[in-house]
Amino acid sequence: MKPFHRTAPGANDSSSSVGVSGRPRSATESAAVTPTPVGIARVAASVTNPLIDTGPAGKPVEPPFASALLAWVRRSFFNKSPSLHYDPTINVQAQYGVVTGNIGAVDPEGDVIAYKLVKGPQHGIVTIDQASGSFTYTPDLDYAQAGGSDSFVVKVTDNVWSVRDLFRWDHGSRKAVIGLSVDSILPSAQRFVVPLPDDILQPQNAAFTADGQALVFRATPAGGTRSEIYRVNLDGTGLQCLTAGLAPDLTTNLSKPFVFDDGNRVLLSAGTQSDSGGETADHYILECAGGVSSCGAGSTLLQIRVPTTVAPGVTVIQKERELRVAPDGIHVGFTQLLGAGTATQLVSSVGTLQRSDTGYDVEDARVVYVGGELKNFTPDGKGVMVTDFSGKYEAGNADDVLVDLGSGRVSRITGNLDYDESVDMSPNGEWLAVGSSRTRDYLTPMSQIVRPTFVPAYVVFPTFQAKKGTLNQAWVVSREGELAGENGVFLGDPSGAYISVPVANWSPDGDSIAFWERSSTDPTDTRLVVAQLHNIDGGTMPSDIATPDTSSWAPALSTVVPKQTPLEPSRAGRVGGRADVVTTKNGNITTTVVTYTDFEDESGMILNGSESTTNNPTYTNITYSANITVTGFDGTERGYLTAENVKIVNQLSMTGTVESSLDGNHLTMGTPV
Repeated sequence: MKPFHRTAPGANDSSSSVGVSGRPRSATESAAVTPTPVGIARVAASVTNPLIDTGPAGKPVEPPFASALLAWVRRSFFNKSPSLHYDPTINVQAQYGVVTGNIGAVDPEGDVIAYKLVKGPQHGIVTIDQASGSFTYTPDLDYAQAGGSDSFVVKVTDNVWSVRDLFRWDHGSRKAVIGLSVDSILPSAQRFVVPLPDDILQPQNAAFTADGQALVFRATPAGGTRSEIYRVNLDGTGLQCLTAGLAPDLTTNLSKPFVFDDGNRVLLSAGTQSDSGGETADHYILECAGGVSSCGAGSTLLQIRVPTTVAPGVTVIQKERELRVAPDGIHVGFTQLLGAGTATQLVSSVGTLQRSDTGYDVEDARVVYVGGELKNFTPDGKGVMVTDFSGKYEAGNADDVLVDLGSGRVSRITGNLDYDESVDMSPNGEWLAVGSSRTRDYLTPMSQIVRPTFVPAYVVFPTFQAKKGTLNQAWVVSREGELAGENGVFLGDPSGAYISVPVANWSPDGDSIAFWERSSTDPTDTRLVVAQLHNIDGGTMPSDIATPDTSSWAPALSTVVPKQTPLEPSRAGRVGGRADVVTTKNGNITTTVVTYTDFEDESGMILNGSESTTNNPTYTNITYSANITVTGFDGTERGYLTAENVKIVNQLSMTGTVESSLDGNHLTMGTPV
């Protein structure tokens, strides 16, 4: 409805007019306006115009003054105020917790609506677009991180005064409380258990299919003689056994499936892999006719044959551990346990798959890391992630490293002071799904007094044997946050009733992680879990997934003779002080002593004292002692590390106690004598 205008005498309709809904008039304008409801000129025109109308004869003509008068009456006595239809369900939350929505005001006559903020929100600021009624709410950072509810009060008016307004409780200006919710912007996850029938026993080893719509996993059918590989949709529908009836002569359990990116093949293992060397699992490729979604008639199971030709004097103790397929589907990574003289080492290699009628052969295997177990390829295939158990970065710690396959450069990717092993990288390479004992303090009694590995006090493998049921708890953490000391988001069962087990696996779209759990009281009670991620952008798979040629820097597996992992030599601290290492031999027994003099690698952690080991050539018998004090910048005591004749046997068991304290965090490890 257009506003009705008053017009000054002697002026035409277009001059010096203002609507009743308009702005305040100036003194000049007020003096020029006749205090009659209709201007004289308009009344005259209304009366005379019908007498000179030139329209078709006989057509009834409504006098314009009647229409104008009716409009004025409606406006002055019956104008309707805007109504509010705010719907918080259509609000949208963006980055940093910013919420956008619309106040939802509607004016029945189509008048322009004005919005006035009467009371601002308690935990942020809000702006309102006068043209559309849309609002933008920006929470304070602390509130965005915590999440919660907030509100603001707005007054809505069409700026048209009506006699009815005298009798309205709001006098024609509606006030509304606009409530809104803010979801925490901190990374989080929502878990759900994939439903499975009761006759599918002990489901394990969940991994996403190439399209991310389903999982493959290991389970044993009721009455079955071996575990099989299954596929199931995330909601539990579409369950199918992919290996039923295949390779009936293969009686060992099938497990650890990983789907090739082509969606047609599955890497899997058969048998049991010993934690301490010796027994090994074989690996196969399941070729699914019609793809993994059907795996119909014509599917086949072909064994992978890894190279066992090694250099003279080298013994293959365990021929294959933890095979992983590269994103390009051409390369595979694997680890072998090799011995040479007194040295026994995990040797990780990358080779190419060559198919024949009888199986797959790994050719041109190149050693990319000595002293660690290969865990995965990066999503772009340009690197591999390897777990180093030797204390590469801190004494008594196990961490994951990234090997650049183009150059051989090694960099750190996990930095927690406790056990880190199983690792999978998000599609965009910015996040890690890591199996870790962080917050459980299994290795921290040894590693919280930060120092290099000057002596071979190898406590990692004995700790693994003692705690292996709970070592690899599922966590997700950004790569940047990991190296900054953050723990990340725990994906496991917060009640502790179930213990998460590796290997955690990213979905191709980067918004979910799959893994499996075992009951803390019944080892036969297992389940598959998917964690849906919030405020974690895992990205999507890269387009370039070609694994580079490693021949320019990585030696052929057949030429490598493994040696003992070198220990840190005497050196100055990165911040100050010094550590001096003295090694003596008495027959086959080596004694290594390191003396710390104001040694400071970590700023503000100043070490004085000593630690020592005596060991045989193969490190199967190690005796460890320590007496170290830790002070801060000002000489104030911060903590200590002590151990007395702790016995480490075969790197599998530890007798004696390592005790440490740092800033009141008092911890112990080992078995009392």
